[in-house]
Amino acid sequence: YDRPTSPRLDAVARAGVVFERATAPAPWTLPSHASLLTGLYPSSHGLKDHDVTLPEGIPTLASVLASHGFATAAVVNSHNLSPLFGLNRGFQQFDYVKEEVSQREPTRSITYRAIEWLAQHRDERFFLFVHTYDVHSDYKSLPEYERQFVRPYTGPADGTTAQMIRARTGKVTFDAADAEHLKDLYDAGIRQYDDELGRLLDALGDDPDTMLIVTSDHGEEFGEHGGYLHGRTQYEEVVRIPLIVRGG
Repeated sequence: YDRPTSPRLDAVARAGVVFERATAPAPWTLPSHASLLTGLYPSSHGLKDHDVTLPEGIPTLASVLASHGFATAAVVNSHNLSPLFGLNRGFQQFDYVKEEVSQREPTRSITYRAIEWLAQHRDERFFLFVHTYDVHSDYKSLPEYERQFVRPYTGPADGTTAQMIRARTGKVTFDAADAEHLKDLYDAGIRQYDDELGRLLDALGDDPDTMLIVTSDHGEEFGEHGGYLHGRTQYEEVVRIPLIVRGG
């Protein structure tokens, strides 16, 4: 990418392996994370809507590792990952921090809780799953990050989920300049979270025996095929995801 949105993540990539053609199994959070944590396609694990819980007989990555003596914990920041759907299976400690769609500041409590758990368990074999909702609509960041990435703009696009849903359903029309402004807002959010990610990386350290995996559950649409947000199409902008592995 030609903008400096993720220097800390870029450093992880340089030190590890970057999978350039990674594809999510679903374009939205619940089924995609269920696949991430079970190794199954949505057609097998069944978590394709909010009326389903993970069937009892399906093991998760956390439950397998816990059975082999790993300390397991998760700190998550989405209703889709709350215990309602069974994806907390196998985690000895599971913290769900409620997401705030309109938040502007990074969710530092996610990082604090993860660092606190690491300090208590870093001498053990451990599996720590950290999920954050920060780079997600609404696209809002602190002013210092928006000043870096948001170019002058006088149009209607405001980066809110509600407005983009209206655009997706044809009730609002965005042009190319509006789409570029939304990308600017999104870039500012990536850069803001990259700094927050840096605090977690500093606490984790670079022990070569510790495997760090960075990935995502889906991407976002910015009008490439006329749509916005995610969850309604299978275009590459929605299902092509980052996957970086370092160490281990």
